[in-house]
Formats: sequence, C-alpha cells, structure tokens
Amino acid sequence: MKTKPMKIIKIFSTLILLVCVSWFAYSWYTREKWTYRKKCADCEALENQKQERLIGTIKILPNGKTVFTDQLLNLNYNLKPCDVTCENKKLLPFDKIGVVDYTTKKNIYFDIEGKYSSEKDEFVYSSIIVLNERKFVNTKNTSILTYDEMKEKYTALEEETFLLNASHYAGLREFLPHYFTQKQLRQPILIKEATYETSDSTLITIWFMEKQKQWQPIEKYEWKKGTEF
Repeated sequence: MKTKPMKIIKIFSTLILLVCVSWFAYSWYTREKWTYRKKCADCEALENQKQERLIGTIKILPNGKTVFTDQLLNLNYNLKPCDVTCENKKLLPFDKIGVVDYTTKKNIYFDIEGKYSSEKDEFVYSSIIVLNERKFVNTKNTSILTYDEMKEKYTALEEETFLLNASHYAGLREFLPHYFTQKQLRQPILIKEATYETSDSTLITIWFMEKQKQWQPIEKYEWKKGTEF
C-alpha cells in the first residue's frame, strides 16, 4: 500500500530536479547577455561631452516629431533622444510624460540636457527634468517677492550665483554698479541672478542679495527675447 505514494513522490522529485537543472543550464548559456550587456553607446558618448542645458516647452507635431522651444532665446529645436537606436530605453517619450498640465491646460516646462547637431538640425538629449507649468511673472510683484517666494510661484529660465567683486559689469550686469557703492563693488558679496518670462516675447532678470537670512530683490531689468548684450 505504501509503494504507490513513494513512486509518486519519486517522480515528482525527479521532475523538480529536471526543471532546476534546465533553468541553471539556460542561465549559464545566456550569461553573456545579462552579465555583459553594454550601456547605450550614443548616450554614453554624449555623457562624455560638454552638454547644453535648455529650459522650455514641448510640442508634438501630427507627424510624430517633437519640437522644443527654448523660452530664453525663443529658438526651436527638433528633439531626438540619445537612446533612440538602443535596446534598453532609459528616456521616457514625451507623449507618455505629457506636455500640458491636464488641470490648467497650460504648457509644462522641461529642463533638458544634450547637444545640438547643426548638420542634422537636431538636439540630441540625454536627460529630462519635468518642471512647473509655464507661468508669466507679474512684474508688479518682483520688487517685494523673495527668491524663495519666486521659486515657489515661477520657473526661472536661467539662474546663477556669483560674487560681486568677481563679476564683469557688462551686458545685463552693467546696471549693478548703479545700485552698489564703489567700496561694495570690491567686496565678495554673494548675488543671485534669475531670469523669468513676463510674456511670450519679454523676460525679466532679477538680482537678489541675502538680507536677514532671506534673498531679497535689489535690482531688476526687463528685456526682449533674443536681445544680444
């Protein structure tokens, strides 16, 4: 009576053993594929180069092409992901990310890094950061809002922190000497500089200085997109 259950157990154990052996054999045979899988060559090559950083909005055309509009210079770029020909995709397509805020129906800002190819007229990108929805700055508030308050409400298209005594007072910064004394201009005072959109065609650059543990606005300048200084 006990021989029949013993046979069943023996057969079942043999089947489990065969399955395990088969799995290990398959893993050993395919070990090169998962052990030595290389990174995407195009993306790796791009990471080793000096890349450009752009902030702007995305438009997906009916033909499937993706066009990026840089809101600082008001220039358009045809986008191409560096992993377009790779087996392992690391960059999520913009049609899956979404380019418009579904609640407000306003365009979303994207911070991208990559390199422009003039030969192919393409901007090949290696990273994407989703920022806030596109909002124009109300210039009336720029004299009272701190840097942190501006950051909560708006997206800066360009930011930089520099020492006052190490800056060249040219271009946009030619206005700073009118605010500071000659003695202050020779001191290592930290200044934050941030540029925002005020409309489709105009920008505003605001300079902040730390006062009472807050970055307070000290000077500003509104200018047209594409202006060369």
